[in-house]
Amino acid sequence: MNNSDIIKALAKGHNPITGELISDDSVLSDPIIIRALFAASEAMNSNNKTSEPRFASSQKISKEEQNIQEGRPKNHGLPWSSEQKNELINKFKNGSSVEELTLFFERTRGSINGVLFNEGLIDKDDLPKALSVEEKIARNIKLGKPKNYGIHWNKNELDELIKSFKNGSTIEELSNQFDRTQSGIETALADAGLKSEVLDQKRKIKNTTQNLPSNHGRPWTKILKEELFDKYSSGTPIPEIALQFGRTQGSIVATLFDGGLISEEQYESISGRKRVLKSNNDSHSYRKSQIDAQVSLENNASSEYQEVNEDPNFPFKL
Repeated sequence: MNNSDIIKALAKGHNPITGELISDDSVLSDPIIIRALFAASEAMNSNNKTSEPRFASSQKISKEEQNIQEGRPKNHGLPWSSEQKNELINKFKNGSSVEELTLFFERTRGSINGVLFNEGLIDKDDLPKALSVEEKIARNIKLGKPKNYGIHWNKNELDELIKSFKNGSTIEELSNQFDRTQSGIETALADAGLKSEVLDQKRKIKNTTQNLPSNHGRPWTKILKEELFDKYSSGTPIPEIALQFGRTQGSIVATLFDGGLISEEQYESISGRKRVLKSNNDSHSYRKSQIDAQVSLENNASSEYQEVNEDPNFPFKL
């Protein structure tokens, strides 16, 4: 996570370490601080506009919609207009409580208190004190959130989290075990250096629900390619290789072609479509006789392997 990501997370009201929401009583919920963080984030990203995806602006949702989707007050993090401030001041002077004002203006308590403090209507002593762990737990239970939502991890909890994850517990199971949000679990594991493992687990679960091979969509590393090339050159049929690697047969054939083990003519014959050979420093150079011998093995592969095609669209879905 770089500096820009950290500032952006803080500006959006998220703890960049845990991924959870910053409490309303934090100084980071003050509207002045929020505006400064957003300004800093925009300044840091101004030189990276060329990297934004084309047509990204048409896909963006409004800040209000984003707040609602993420369970925050609709106007959280938005600047106050002069009219809104005046209305807030009048309502407060006429006896409205902070709780009533948060509902009316759809803001956090921290935002309401920040404006009132800046306008000299409340003293520093009137500002809410930071909640204790017990108070946060009680608040979370009242709001229907996970018990430990927004509470810092201690070392023992993190050690137990990592151990459980490495022993095979899913993100959903860990969320229930530690009484935290799934995003909080994922962020904690990522910060512990397990981001790729988290992504692998999510991918495998998704593939299982969609009846796809476990490693479908996983990038091919150099080591995996070397293993694939060795398997193929030793005479192992493609359907069996697909099972061993947890991939579709289409993915196996495409990777073999990109690695130079299958000629363009053979690829077209097997897949029924053209494919442009990628420039690849890992490509292996095999004699024509070796390739022809392997094709012969493939053509004579036993029928038991022919029934293992997990992708009915093979070889068109790579």
